Amino acid sequence: MKLLFKIQVEIKEDLKSFIEKVEKTQDEKTGKSVPSSNDIHLREETENNCNGLTVINKAHVNTERPFTCDICNNSFLRKAYLVEHTRIHTNEKPFSCKFCNKSFSQRSSLIHHSHVHSTEKNFTCKICNRSFSRKSYLRQHRVIHTNERPFTCNICNSSFYRKLSLIEHVRVHTNEKPFVCVICQKCFSQKGYLTDHIRIHTNEKPFTCSICSKSFTQKQHLKQHILIHTNEKPYTCDICNKSFSRKYCLTLHVRGHEKEILSS
Repeated sequence: MKLLFKIQVEIKEDLKSFIEKVEKTQDEKTGKSVPSSNDIHLREETENNCNGLTVINKAHVNTERPFTCDICNNSFLRKAYLVEHTRIHTNEKPFSCKFCNKSFSQRSSLIHHSHVHSTEKNFTCKICNRSFSRKSYLRQHRVIHTNERPFTCNICNSSFYRKLSLIEHVRVHTNEKPFVCVICQKCFSQKGYLTDHIRIHTNEKPFTCSICSKSFTQKQHLKQHILIHTNEKPYTCDICNKSFSRKYCLTLHVRGHEKEILSS
């Protein structure tokens, strides 16, 4: 636990040093000096929310945002924030966990992840007695029992367990695709879709069947493949009760019934 705490302290100190260094630089495009913390009276409290993102509490902040993303035009108060944001598009993950080598695009996400390796789990669910290393993990877990969906879409009223799920859902309505492949420039609405797509270029296949050793680029493809070995057919037609191992096969089958109904 002491080692874990030491790593977190080192990460936070490195982040503070990095931001202070960037503040002293000048914007290459405008030639303007970046406002210092004293100039804008900015009080920052960096913490981790349930999504591992950096949360900034601001007071009396100058609204000028001189640093703009060339890909999505989002603007930022500091160059350091723009650098972090750009990694969303490039899928760059320069911060690696010393325990498991998992990589992250932000230092704050690495700090958030480090709790996974903590052996202390002081937050226990009163319903099922499952324990967690962080209170936020317990809070996320509780909705399994309560079926609570506190995050609601203002457009279609769909509800979600997590705020991140709502953010991803809203992009269905806005058609926003902020995650861009640096190789072919194809855009995606979710980071996971971009990660899966990049494996097409790298030919990486990290998901391997334990039965026949065949590998796949996506976990979902492996799940579908395993059904071949188990002969499981979880998708059933409501009309004739015929079952299928793949959802798209059921979809094609149902269309056949629809054509029969229309022609009769």
